[in-house]
Amino acid sequence: MNANKLKEPGVPNYFKLFTIILINIFVFNTAIAQNKVEKFCRLTVIWKSEHRQLISINYGDKKDLLDSNNPSIINKLDSINNFTNDINAINYMSKLGWSFKKIVSISQFTYVCYFRKIYELTN
Repeated sequence: MNANKLKEPGVPNYFKLFTIILINIFVFNTAIAQNKVEKFCRLTVIWKSEHRQLISINYGDKKDLLDSNNPSIINKLDSINNFTNDINAINYMSKLGWSFKKIVSISQFTYVCYFRKIYELTN
């Protein structure tokens, strides 16, 4: 039999190439993703009046924050508890590098905002 005439039946070569590329992209992205970690926090806003809101932040345990060795970061996050305007608090979170993710209404006068921050892990 002539070896040139033997072809693998079924799958075309471009499909194999596409599959190999997808596997490489998946492996490469997985390796990159291991160098990052997501952290989340929650702002609770309670409306006291049209011009005044009670705002509190929950970022979990301080030891779980990657910035916990830097007391100024904790102080900056804790200072949000002194804000009386929700928009100022949301803008401040953005300034600190947190991304707004979701808002959930708890009651007529209370809602929560969820934020995310991606940290680069260092070796």
